[in-house]
Amino acid sequence: MKIKKLSLVFLIIFSTISVYSQEKTARQIADESIKKGSPTEAINYLNQEIKTVSSLSEKRALYIFLATLQETLSKFQEASNSFAKAAGISSSNAEGMIKKTNEQLVLDAVRCSLSSGDWETACSYLNSTVRNSKNPEIIAKIKLYEQWAELCKAESSENLSEPIAILKAYKDIDSMKSEKPSILLTLWYLTGEKEFLNELNKEFPKSMEAGVANGNISILPAPFWYFTPRKISTEQEKIETSENIQKEEKNSISTTPKISQEKIEESTNNSNNLKEKIETETDDIKLQLGLFREKENAVKFSASVKEKGFLPFIVEEKKSSGTIYYAVLVNQNGDKELSLKLKTAGFENYQYSE
Repeated sequence: MKIKKLSLVFLIIFSTISVYSQEKTARQIADESIKKGSPTEAINYLNQEIKTVSSLSEKRALYIFLATLQETLSKFQEASNSFAKAAGISSSNAEGMIKKTNEQLVLDAVRCSLSSGDWETACSYLNSTVRNSKNPEIIAKIKLYEQWAELCKAESSENLSEPIAILKAYKDIDSMKSEKPSILLTLWYLTGEKEFLNELNKEFPKSMEAGVANGNISILPAPFWYFTPRKISTEQEKIETSENIQKEEKNSISTTPKISQEKIEESTNNSNNLKEKIETETDDIKLQLGLFREKENAVKFSASVKEKGFLPFIVEEKKSSGTIYYAVLVNQNGDKELSLKLKTAGFENYQYSE
């Protein structure tokens, strides 16, 4: 009788080992996803394969890989959810995959929530167990993200005073030194004051933040500040009268989508060879130049883009939090150099994800 019981135990153990040995590893699944025809296909494949994985460490690694891909494609809300799912799995890092602690994953979820404009979710993550961290760099990032959440929440430039004051204090505190480049870049972007740019270049000349501030590096995907109102100079306000705002609002919002569709149809009808067909398929690609909570600011920005010879239009976006934003977009229309042309004209941009 004991022999039969032992045999049964060994059979169960062997069956379990056999099931795990037949499963693909996270590394194998990730490699397969890269071979897919498009990023969308890769994401769909990853979502399907994650369901079949029983090893917690492999599942966690796949959620991290999926989230990273989603964030790269500006699918911020999805990326935030994937990072949060990974953070909710208590397991070690999988072999051959990105290695992150659960605390880091929570902060990744916060960053993506902020980039999607969902400061409420970002704050809920910040108020989780991550606050009990003993890691000084994690604590510093939490403090920075708290102020970024306040910036994301801001509805006008008048709401920026308090977070700017706190960030100014943070830049001179030793415990925030690990985040100082980000703090200086944020302050420079929000205020336009050169003292922050000078300090950034002096102390961190080779940092990514210095590269961004000096126009040598473009960040993809777009960082949180596309959701932050910047101070508009008095000179700009004088040039852009309320009459021009109303005119731009009417033209940008109501007519551009129709024109875009006509161009797509015309391009499709005139396609005579494979090259033209490929270009037609890229006509629906949109580049995002900015995102605003106030419609008036979006219209003003759109007018400045139009003055440089581009054809911007405005799209209304409602985030999961219920907050409405206004995205300023430009259709690529097959012009592969358009992104570079926009950057040369002073407009940072990235591919818009609907």
